[in-house]
Amino acid sequence: MKTGRNEPCPCGSGKKYKKCCGFDIPRRLPPPELPEKTGTVWDDYMMLTKMVVMYGQAQKQFGQDKKELNRIHDDLERRFRPGKEGGITDSFFMTMLHFDIAYGREQKTIIDRFMEEDIVRGLHPPGPTLLGHLQNSYCALYEVLEKKHDVMILSDIMTGERYSVLSLGGPHENDTGEGDIWYVRLAGTPRQSVTLTTPYVFDAEAKKSFRKIMQGHLRTFEKMTDTQNLSEEEIYRQSCKAAVGFWAAYMTAPGQREVPSHTPPAMANMDHQRMIFCRLVMTVKDVPAVKRALDEFDETVFDEHSGHWIWQKRRRTKRMLGEDVILAEISLEEGKLVAMTNSMQRALRLKNKLLKVGAGALVYEKIEAVTPEAMPRPSPEQMERFEEEQKEILSDPVVRQEAEKSLRDYYFKSWVRQKIPMLGFKTPLEASKTPQGREELKALFTRMESLSSAVPGESVAKMDFEELKKKLGVL
Repeated sequence: MKTGRNEPCPCGSGKKYKKCCGFDIPRRLPPPELPEKTGTVWDDYMMLTKMVVMYGQAQKQFGQDKKELNRIHDDLERRFRPGKEGGITDSFFMTMLHFDIAYGREQKTIIDRFMEEDIVRGLHPPGPTLLGHLQNSYCALYEVLEKKHDVMILSDIMTGERYSVLSLGGPHENDTGEGDIWYVRLAGTPRQSVTLTTPYVFDAEAKKSFRKIMQGHLRTFEKMTDTQNLSEEEIYRQSCKAAVGFWAAYMTAPGQREVPSHTPPAMANMDHQRMIFCRLVMTVKDVPAVKRALDEFDETVFDEHSGHWIWQKRRRTKRMLGEDVILAEISLEEGKLVAMTNSMQRALRLKNKLLKVGAGALVYEKIEAVTPEAMPRPSPEQMERFEEEQKEILSDPVVRQEAEKSLRDYYFKSWVRQKIPMLGFKTPLEASKTPQGREELKALFTRMESLSSAVPGESVAKMDFEELKKKLGVL
């Protein structure tokens, strides 16, 4: 007999099963085993979803942007392995592809295009309204507040909005408890919603960490997007749609079996985006036109030394070293434009900008992505050769002195003002002002010193953190 997650653990520890031997999070569950017809509004949503999927199939075969759509489909399927062990659920994949991914010159989703067809205007009520719910749906994180006989009460962990979600008796409902966190797509209104995807279920401890991640996504979206004419609700909705690729990667990351608060934070770039090394590839139809576009684009500069274009943004503060932030490096290689960047958000943003400035001279082909964890480790021979080269360079007293001075200047002038993911995206100076922040700083310094001590002293310039810790008041 299967032990329920809220029942006493059979090992005899006295703890709940989910806190003991059943600590295996996220809890990936199979799709709900539901009858073909439930007699509820869920049936209507499913019928309309099938119409959108069939329309998507037609777009893949006959649509004007069919090549790009097929490439996107194949790329997502390869990266996230829907329905397979370690992959995302089929419902997550299907709704992401049809409701979230914008493509083509118009940058519209499949359901956006479907809503413009005459067949939608010919539907009887409430068909068009329910289709609008599907179009506006997004995946987000919700806390389970209450389980009732026919509904579950969920609360968005970011907005606090409560939703009455139709209970259909699936295994994810039976095996969840109040306080659990769901990553799920809802459709409908707060008064009556349904789940469109099988939820990923996390224990309550994940709420704080997930809120920080969501806040980072929201800030990044507001920086990247013109939100002047958008309501707060629409900004949040669009930011959740933009983050769906991050969560798909998160759910399929190797070894992702515990809540984030129990594991070191994922590497992030300066825009608080998860570090994913991306290679954007586009077909060049007109080489001279693309070169002119890159030269005239006010966000790129040509580097004569490398022969590449640098996509950059101007810093808004003088407190940090340097004036510009390099976002990507762009090159032209045998009829292809290739751009290298360090996050999926930057790759997608650059794709949209290049399609716009390219004015038909560029065709999107693919984005190849790899997480730092998945990158091949250097061989012992390569590491040994690198260490020897570093030792030889640093054996010069003048070089070593300059390297250590540069390192000290970086930590004291720049690093203390950077927003650090492990500090909840606060700067070290901000964190040092509160007792909790100072405790987080101590843990961060312990980790940094541990990593530093693992590197042979002669092969790299090292930082003595004691003076810095005194400055931040954490000794």
